[in-house]
Amino acid sequence: MVSQISKPSTETPNLSSPQGLLSTLQALRQTVENDGKAIFDEWNPHIQRIAFIDSALNLAEYLALRRHDLRSLQAALIPWGLSSLGRIEGRVMPNLDAVITTLEVICGSKSDRHFQRPPIEFFFEGDRLLQQHTEELFGVSSPHRRARIMVTLDTEAATNYELVQSFIQRGANCMRINCAHDTPEIWQGAIDNIRRAERETGTPCKIMMDLGGPKIRTGAVLAPHHKKRVFKGDRIVLSRRVLESAAAPAKSIHVEHFKTSCTIPSILD
Repeated sequence: MVSQISKPSTETPNLSSPQGLLSTLQALRQTVENDGKAIFDEWNPHIQRIAFIDSALNLAEYLALRRHDLRSLQAALIPWGLSSLGRIEGRVMPNLDAVITTLEVICGSKSDRHFQRPPIEFFFEGDRLLQQHTEELFGVSSPHRRARIMVTLDTEAATNYELVQSFIQRGANCMRINCAHDTPEIWQGAIDNIRRAERETGTPCKIMMDLGGPKIRTGAVLAPHHKKRVFKGDRIVLSRRVLESAAAPAKSIHVEHFKTSCTIPSILD
């Protein structure tokens, strides 16, 4: 839980004048800054990737901003030709500061803190980071299209080099290996073919290793002796005890309801 989060004021602000808008936005900015810092301070000890620090702070500020109902404020900003604070998730504070700075000019009020209009680069920092991370993850886009193409490989990719090469030649930017299937040896074979195709075609290709999680499955199913199928309204008992195979010995066990077990009994907790 996030502690010490400010509550929105219950007073209805006067938004009919630029002065009322300015004071409302200044108060909102201060609240977003304080609440955003409180959220970020709880996250910060758990952030291991230093490059994410600035983006994490902006995300915290955005969450703090969205705790408030901005609809009346947004509508009141429109007649003044100002940003209605939509689409500011990429850079929260620079957008708030830009609107506040313009209102200060309109009101003839100068503030040492807000009078300096944020540089244009501040507003596109989110776009720059998104582009950078997209290229790091999915590769550089083609000159002819913005979208990237990801191909999920099957087992054949480990032994069929021509197949992998054809994917890259036809525009694949990255290959996905589903580690829930096959073996490390097969994965390595696919990786070797991708790297070979990269060298021979001169085209870079990213590799995604989709890690497999626990495989949760039901075990053998014991059925009441008079039933062969489950119908709507039937009861199925999920047992912690691993049941025997549904082969001949199990058929001699009489059960009142359909019964099965789970390969990970601890989920029943």
